[in-house]
Amino acid sequence: MLIVDVLVIIAVFTATFISGDVLNTAGMNYSGDVSGTLIEKIHPYSWICAAIILVLLFSGKNPWSAPGMRVRKVVIGQCIALAIMIGVGLLKGAQGVGYILDTIVAPSAFMILVGRRRLNIGVILARLILIFFFINGSIAILEFSTKTAFVNVLYESSKYFRATALHGHPLNNALITVGIGLIYLASSAKIMGRLFVYIFGIASLIAFGARAASLIFLTVGLYLALPRSNVYWKEMFAFKVSIIALFAGAVSFALFSGILGGVDARIPTADLLDDSAMVRLDVWQVLAGFTPSDYLLGLPAEKLEALLWNARVDIIENYLLFYLFNYGVIASILLLFSICAPFFTIIGGLKGSLRNRICLAIWAFMVLSATNNSLATKSAVLLIIFSYLIAIVSPSYSNIRERKLFAPPSLC
Repeated sequence: MLIVDVLVIIAVFTATFISGDVLNTAGMNYSGDVSGTLIEKIHPYSWICAAIILVLLFSGKNPWSAPGMRVRKVVIGQCIALAIMIGVGLLKGAQGVGYILDTIVAPSAFMILVGRRRLNIGVILARLILIFFFINGSIAILEFSTKTAFVNVLYESSKYFRATALHGHPLNNALITVGIGLIYLASSAKIMGRLFVYIFGIASLIAFGARAASLIFLTVGLYLALPRSNVYWKEMFAFKVSIIALFAGAVSFALFSGILGGVDARIPTADLLDDSAMVRLDVWQVLAGFTPSDYLLGLPAEKLEALLWNARVDIIENYLLFYLFNYGVIASILLLFSICAPFFTIIGGLKGSLRNRICLAIWAFMVLSATNNSLATKSAVLLIIFSYLIAIVSPSYSNIRERKLFAPPSLC
């Protein structure tokens, strides 16, 4: 259906180029503390996703099925996430419905919708998201060069300038950059394309001042970007590990010997245990105040606020701890399942070295996501990553014969 294809493309476009901070800059009260209308508090891509489901229902099709994909886990995850977040929100006022719709439910539902149309628009989505990768990174590099942010962002800035680009908070941008970059590097794109994306990604992450993201992308990205050999895989693995070790050593020497001391950047000049790093360590002190019932049901709002104040923590930078503190152990595990289920579904049909590379990229992405609170706020991160991942593994790529530098990779 042409209308569904168009709506899917529009949804991905709004998720990539029209972030919550862009909506705030445009005058909408999307992520502010002040209450607003339901239209303002829910991102356009969630409304478009709902519109696609309605179109499919009225046309007599099942929107919760995708040919060639087992989506039962994803549907179960959606139901679990909705039940937990709405239930806890009504009882404790912990989070609004807008968060669960924009961050978890809409991305997983959209993954199924993209899966239905992946043969038609997989190439278009892959190119659109890769174009966003370069535009967002270019804006970040330009912002870093001019020390000027182009989008108003609601976050407490540090003494070092950090680019905000289209998605506001530097760590949110960094998580999206690493996710897209690693998935591209894990694909069967040409070696020159992989190396260019790798170098461009590093430059973007330096502009964002994201240390954990830079470390993961430097190492995992380099492993995925280097030439591959299916015949002598043991020798190739040893070669890649040696190159990564030498490269990491050279970068570490450059950072800590003062060679890059003249660069006005957060990565080469900030202390390893600055305030940002200490917040991630101090937040674990909150667990000392837990009771058995707190582990099961989460902390009451007043108690959580008091424990965070005692630990001198303003923001919980780990979304897993955020879930644990607010919803308890059982609900946190179920929410994590809701987030991971689409990944398992997408890679379920892959085999061989491609599956191994994609799994490595996903694991790196999930490890990085635990270093910031992007998945504990209203964010389009998962929708972008799910869309790009399912487009990359789309069977439609097997019919592509054009092998330009940045043509969408094939599964060959």
